Parts: sequence; structure tokens; C-alpha cells
Amino acid sequence: MDVVCIGYRTDLVIRRAEGSQVTDCGDHIVVRTERNVVLTASSVIQPRLPRLAATVRQLAGDDDWRQSGELRLAWCRRARGLARYQDVETHPEFRRQALAGTLVGHAGRYGLADLGAVRLVMVADPDYHAFRLYESLGFRRTEDQVGFEQTP
Repeated sequence: MDVVCIGYRTDLVIRRAEGSQVTDCGDHIVVRTERNVVLTASSVIQPRLPRLAATVRQLAGDDDWRQSGELRLAWCRRARGLARYQDVETHPEFRRQALAGTLVGHAGRYGLADLGAVRLVMVADPDYHAFRLYESLGFRRTEDQVGFEQTP
């Protein structure tokens, strides 16, 4: 199938790189990905060992936004009281320092207190190491996510 849209083409490249099976069926494309689990929380637990010396702040200026785009740290899409985390990542040189847990906790408290969210949502692979981190912060399995898409 000829995928014209650059966005969809790059999505397919990313899905393949992440280990998904992409099958071209002629008039549609099937993407099979290991199941993801939807986790939700109505409050956030402080990380066991928070990185208190870390500075957590809103992005300011073009350089911050450039770095955010590179690291994919943007998180919140709010709808009907829901705040969705998206692509929580830590630069490889700063991993294993409790930064991700600190960031997820801070962002969650911000979403609940300042954005008016009543439920935080995160979709994660249950076999990925970060899944345990999210559960330790108060997120609980809510549902399994399976998706499909058909272009008109």
C-alpha cells in the first residue's frame, strides 16, 4: 500500500523500530504491537527516593522546546478531566538518578492541581522496566489497549 502521508509513514517506521509487526495487506496496513496497558491515577505518590536537588520547571524559550522535542518529554493532553502523559524519557547520561519518577510525580501533581485534571492516564508496556516505576507512583492497571485504524 502506498502510504502518502509523511506522518503515517514515519509512524510505521517508528512502530517497526519498536518491534511491531507491520503487514501490508494491499488496501490496508496491519500493525501488531505487544499489548499495552492503560494505567490511571487520581493522585500521585512521592517517589521512594525523589531527586530533590533536581529543578523542575516549565519550558522557556526555543532551546528548551528544541530539547523537549529531541527528548520527547511533552506530556499532557487534557480532555474531560483527563491528563495524558506522553513519552516520558530521561537523557541516557542522567538515567538511574530518580529523575523520571521525580518528573512524573511533579507533572502529575501539576496536572491535578493546576490543570484541573481529575485522572492521570499513562499507556505503557507491562514488560518494560518503567512500568514498575509508574505503579510505584500510584498508577494502577485500568485496561488493556488494543487499537486499529482504517483510512477512509
